Amino acid sequence: MPGLTNTEQEVLKYFVRYLNKIHPGEITKVLLYGSRRPFQK
Repeated sequence: MPGLTNTEQEVLKYFVRYLNKIHPGEITKVLLYGSRRPFQK
């Protein structure tokens, strides 16, 4: 399966928006630093 379908992209968008409502900014931190260092609060 090459790449994401339009539906999967929409789901990801809503998923990120949903998580940002719970923990504002946390998703951005995970996306920026998650692959480089372990998750820290």
